[in-house]
Parts: sequence; structure tokens; C-alpha cells
Amino acid sequence: MNKIDFSSISAVFVTTRDAKAQKDNIKNLQAVLNKLGLEMLLQTHSAQILERSDGLSLEEIFARTKFVLSLGGDGNYISACRRFVRYGACVFGVHTGHLGFLTDALLCECETALKEIISGEFVAQRIKLLEADFLDESGKTQKRKLAFNDIAILRKNPTSTAHIDAFLDDFCFNSYYGDGVIVASPMGSTAYNLSAGGAILHPSVKAFSLTPICSHSLSQRPMILGDEHEIEFRSKDDVIVMMDGQDHLDLSGFCGVKIRASKEQITLIHRKNRDYFKILKEKLRWGHQ
Repeated sequence: MNKIDFSSISAVFVTTRDAKAQKDNIKNLQAVLNKLGLEMLLQTHSAQILERSDGLSLEEIFARTKFVLSLGGDGNYISACRRFVRYGACVFGVHTGHLGFLTDALLCECETALKEIISGEFVAQRIKLLEADFLDESGKTQKRKLAFNDIAILRKNPTSTAHIDAFLDDFCFNSYYGDGVIVASPMGSTAYNLSAGGAILHPSVKAFSLTPICSHSLSQRPMILGDEHEIEFRSKDDVIVMMDGQDHLDLSGFCGVKIRASKEQITLIHRKNRDYFKILKEKLRWGHQ
């Protein structure tokens, strides 16, 4: 049983990374929402691109609705989750991009999907994000960043090897030599982590993975840790910390970065017929030669 009631919803916040490129899709989506008696809410910058005068700030939007419709691909979906988690958002993904691993419905399926959600026929999934604290020499947090999929510590110079020390609960347990290391959430385990040879974690698993990238030692292998742990990385080399491939900071400006499962959680709205293993089989082409 879902604890979220969308039966009295009157407005939907539609977000996309490129409103200009999605102009026709937004127009089609507007027609669907109008048919269902739902108002479309847009951020000011998106409305301006579309030459509309009804744009709103995030505070104004989330005072009226918690329901977010992410229009685009997985990148937009990930960005929406990171940006709106602090507002208590419930995110549903409509796919108009390429891979569509995370999103639930095509645009042509949107009317049916929204009818299901309004009638209570959906699954609400609460997941933790990853949290990165960038530390000064005294160990105090100077900046905090969130990631949905992964946080990667990467070498900047392609002609040199990065040396990255890893501390598990303040104990130095490993040193990585190579291109870097990926910390991936269960949701992100099928992304960069998988490409680097890491394990797939089911979204319900309370854990995260550590996966070395092109390690110079064959003894270095992916590792899975319970999400009660936190990992600190330090390096004297020229490395950057990348959040979801969308945001990054240079680690040279900090003493280290401490990564953990965040206390903040995002609510993902899925259709009832969504099958995680069927998606894996289809998107990863399992069983194909």
C-alpha cells in the first residue's frame, strides 16, 4: 500500500534540462495534463525559453505540489533527484532520451501512467543518495555535495597515475593507484560502476560499492560495504571529485572528501508493472550473443 495520496493532486512540476529541445514534448505533455485537469508548473528559466510568462521559483512550485515529472533522459532524472530532494519531492520519469534505464514511461504512455498514479496504482520507492563532505585541514566540512548515481575520484592528468588513499571509519585500509575510484549507490551500480567492472546492486540493498578504475594492481577488486560506513579519500595528486558526471570539484583545494549514504532520501514513483530484472535484461542485452 502506498502512503502517498495523489488523488487530490491539482498541479505537476515539469522539469527538463533543455526546455528548447523539449518544446514539442512539453506542448504534448501540456495537452495530456489539461485533459486530466492538472496544471503544469515550470521554473522561471524554462518558461522564459518557451516564451511563457507563468514561470515560478522552486519555493513557489513546492508550496503547491511535491509531484515532479522529469521529462527527458536519465541525466535529467538524476539531476532532478539531486536538486529537489530537499523539498520532499516525488519524482516520476517520462522518457524522451536515449537509454531510459531509470525513467518509467514514454511520452505516449504518459496519460495512462498519470491516471494510474492518481488512482493509487503505483509503487513509491524511497532511496538514499550519496553525500560528499569536502574537508579542511581541521576536518570541518567546507562544502557538501549530493549524488544520485556515483561519486568518482579521478585523475586530471591523462599522462600520470593517481595515488588515492582510502580511510574506512578513520582507518587507512587501502591505496588506489590508477585512474581513480568510484563510489556507487545501488541505483548507480548499473552506470559508470558497471562499465568499470563493478557489481550490480539491487536498489533495495542498503550498501554502496567501491570500484577501482584501471588499477595498476591486479589485486585491487570492487568492494561492497554496508551503508552504515563512511569512506574518506585523500590524495596529493591532481585529482577531481565528480558527482554523477554533472558536477565536480578539484580535491586540491581540500584536505580530503568523506563519502557516506545521505540521511536525505528521495521518493521515486514507479508504475506497478515496472520489473527491475526485466529492465536489466532489456537494457543490458542479457542473453544476446
